[in-house]
Amino acid sequence: MVRRVIHIDQEKCNGCGICANACHEGAIGIVDGKAQLLRDDYCDGLGDCLPTCPTGAITFVEREAAAYDEEAVRAHMERRKQEQAAGHGNAHQAEAAPAFTGCPGSRARQIVHEGETDAVQNETPAAPFHLQSQLTNWPVQIKLAPVRAPYFNNARLLIAADCTAYAYANFHQEFLKGKVALVTGGAHGIGFSIAEGMAKCGATVCFNCSNEGSLEKGLAAYKAAGIDAHGYVADVTDEAAVNAMIAQIKAEVGPVDILVNNAGLMKRVPMIEMSHTDFLRVIDVHVGGAFNCSKAVLPDMIAKREGKIINICSMMSELGRETVSAYAAAKGALKMLTRNIASEYGEYNIQCNGMGPGYIATAQTAPLREIQPDGSRHPFDTFICAKTPAGRWGTPEDMVGPCVFLASHASDFVNGQILYADGGILAYIGKQPK
Repeated sequence: MVRRVIHIDQEKCNGCGICANACHEGAIGIVDGKAQLLRDDYCDGLGDCLPTCPTGAITFVEREAAAYDEEAVRAHMERRKQEQAAGHGNAHQAEAAPAFTGCPGSRARQIVHEGETDAVQNETPAAPFHLQSQLTNWPVQIKLAPVRAPYFNNARLLIAADCTAYAYANFHQEFLKGKVALVTGGAHGIGFSIAEGMAKCGATVCFNCSNEGSLEKGLAAYKAAGIDAHGYVADVTDEAAVNAMIAQIKAEVGPVDILVNNAGLMKRVPMIEMSHTDFLRVIDVHVGGAFNCSKAVLPDMIAKREGKIINICSMMSELGRETVSAYAAAKGALKMLTRNIASEYGEYNIQCNGMGPGYIATAQTAPLREIQPDGSRHPFDTFICAKTPAGRWGTPEDMVGPCVFLASHASDFVNGQILYADGGILAYIGKQPK
C-alpha cells in the first residue's frame, strides 16, 4: 500500500540520536552512526521525530510501504526493553540511551539521577558514599545544544546549560562546604554580598564590624537573607582586638579557612587639604587591617597546610585619580602585601590573591550617582559609564563569583594575582570622539 512514512536524509543526519528517543514505536535506530528507519511497519506516520531533528534530516514521503502493525511494535518495544535491561542493568537508563556512534558533543541528552536522596547529598565529605554528578542535560555549552533538544520543549524561561561545575560530582561538598569564612567589614555592601555568596556555596560565614550598631544591622541583614552568620566586633587596626576575635571564632566556630580582607575607609579630599593623620588612618584600615587579620589566621592555615586569603583591592591598585591619594596609596600597598603573602606562605598550600572591584553601586558611592538639580546625571556617573565597556556601574553581586572562585579549590594554583572585576575599564582607553 502507498502511505506516508518518514524519510531520513543520510547526508544531513549527524547521528545525534534525538529522533530515536522521540519515536515511541522504536521505528528509528542508529546504524553505523546514522539514524535509519528500521522497518516500515513500525512507523505510524505521525512524525513525532520530525520537530526534534536538529539538522532537518527527517521528512515525510508517500511511498509503497507495509501497513503500520501495532502488535509488531508492541513486541518490538518489549524485546528491546528486555535486551537493553540485560545489557545495561537498568532498563530505564537503557531505553533513554539508544545506540550512538556520532559526535558526543552534538548528542542532546537529559540525565535522570535515580536513587538520590537529600541524606546522601548532605553527608559529610569523609563519609563513604557514591558521588553523583548533578548535571541534568548535555551538552552544557550553549553553542552545542541542538535548538530542538527535548529539554527545550514547553520552556517559558530556559537556562540553556548547567554550570559545568555540576558535572564534577563532589563540587559542593568539596569546594566550600564546611569551610569557615571570615569577611571583614561584612555587614553591608560588597562584603555582605561576598559573604552571602559563600554561604550559598556551603561555607560557614563570620563577619566583622567596627561597632555594635553595625553588628546588629549586619545580623539582621543576614537573618533576613536566611543565613546563620556569626558576627564579631573588632577594629581591624587593633592587633590585640583582631587576635582576640580570631581566637573567639576558632573556639566558637572553628579555625578560619577563608579570610576576605574587605574592611575599608574612603576619604575624598584633595591631597593638599588632607592631614597626615587622616592619610595614615586610611592606610592603616586597608593595609594594617589586612596585615593584622592575615597574620592572625596564618598559623592555623600553616598547620592545616591549606588556606585562602582574599584581599579586596581596587582599580586604584593600578590607577590614580584626583582626591583619593590615601585610598590609592593604600590599595597599591595592599596589592604588594598580597603578592608578598603569596610568596612567603605559598609553600604551605596557602593562596593569597586580590580581587579588584571596579566602580560599584554601593552606599559609599551613592553621592557619585545622584541626579543633579537640573535632572542630569552626575558628571562622575557619566564619566564612569563612558569609561566602562559594560556601560554601567557594577553591583555588589558582581563581586561574588570572582571571590567564590578565589576561595575554592578551583584556584589552588592561582597565587599572588589580582583579579579585576571592573567591567573592562582597565582594558579600555575610552570612547573615541565623534
